[in-house]
Amino acid sequence: MKVALLLYAYRSGVYSSRQIARGCEERLDFQAVTALNQPDFRPISEC
Repeated sequence: MKVALLLYAYRSGVYSSRQIARGCEERLDFQAVTALNQPDFRPISEC
């Protein structure tokens, strides 16, 4: 899931792990990629 999220976020122009985590809470397209999971920014930045 993390790899798919990172690839989708980079393609969408979102590069910050905190913005990606916020997108998982607010944006439907990110929620569709993560299957409604909301990861914290720390695991995202460790990838």
